[in-house]
Amino acid sequence: MSYNKHDLKIYDLAFFAYENIPAGTELTFDYMDKDEEEEEEAIKKRAAAAADPENEDMKPCNCGAVKCRGYLWE
Repeated sequence: MSYNKHDLKIYDLAFFAYENIPAGTELTFDYMDKDEEEEEEAIKKRAAAAADPENEDMKPCNCGAVKCRGYLWE
C-alpha cells in the first residue's frame, strides 16, 4: 500500500535484505520490537510464556531469534 498515490514507489514500510533470500523462504517481522530488552530477560519471559496454559492455543514462532517472545500474535 502506498500513501503517496502519485508515486507508487514510495511506501510507509519497506524491507531490505543483506543477502539473497531463496524464493519460498518464510519471512517474519515483529511489530513489537524488543531490541532494547536484555537477552536473559527475553529468554525468561519466553520460558514463562511456554508454561502459561493461556498460550496453548497460540501459534508458536519458529524464527529462532534469541529475543523472540516464542509466539505469534493473532
